[in-house]
Amino acid sequence: MIRRILTHSGPAHCDEFLAVSLLLLKHPQAVVERVPELSADEVDEDTIVVDIGRRYDGVRFFDHHQDIDIPSSFFLVLRDVYGISLEDLPSDFVYVDVADRMGHRHAAATVGQARRSLAEKALLKVFMSHTTIKPQDPLHEVMKAVGKNILAILDEYQQAKKTRFIETPLGFIAVTETPLSIALIEDAHPDKSIIGVIMPSRDGGTLLAKVRDSPFFNPAATSYPKKFVHATKFAAVVDLPINHVDPLRIAIECVSS
Repeated sequence: MIRRILTHSGPAHCDEFLAVSLLLLKHPQAVVERVPELSADEVDEDTIVVDIGRRYDGVRFFDHHQDIDIPSSFFLVLRDVYGISLEDLPSDFVYVDVADRMGHRHAAATVGQARRSLAEKALLKVFMSHTTIKPQDPLHEVMKAVGKNILAILDEYQQAKKTRFIETPLGFIAVTETPLSIALIEDAHPDKSIIGVIMPSRDGGTLLAKVRDSPFFNPAATSYPKKFVHATKFAAVVDLPINHVDPLRIAIECVSS
């Protein structure tokens, strides 16, 4: 049984935070310790080491700093503990890997994201304020929930690959019977210029939304009865469930130059 997960102290990064969160999902009774250094006598059979120690074996040691060709600790845990291929992942995942190994500027240039979110900075600040995180601590529960939702995002990404599309002269309209992240739909279909989405809304209606503020898709133009229209016309909610609307009719009404 794994009883301890060791990672580095000092400035906290998404890499080790997410790696440890995934490991806590597998080992919910483990205590997390953030240490400045790692000595050989600290590492016994009930310990996993993350992002420190300059050792990688894919079982109990998950550091990458000793070899530029080794992926980030987050990626190592995804691959070696959960059996997830690193060849096809959402861009947010790739950003974490590239930013940790090569820096945020390089990640922004290669993956296309510009900056870390405020929520990320705040959560990492909480993580950084702890030296020991025990199973009864609130942060321990939060990290397990984060690990669970990392896997849920990967499941959603696989669902996004099944999205169907209506092709128009000005771009594609994504249609899904399951509420999905628009960003994940874009990640799953990089070959398509997506201008709008049609999917179930959280209140049982049908959500119509622009993608990347496209000027070619106007959700408010639908003739279906609307119960909500965003002030910027970015989105509208039709007062009918998605199986009671015709996506082609919506595309004809809402797509224009």
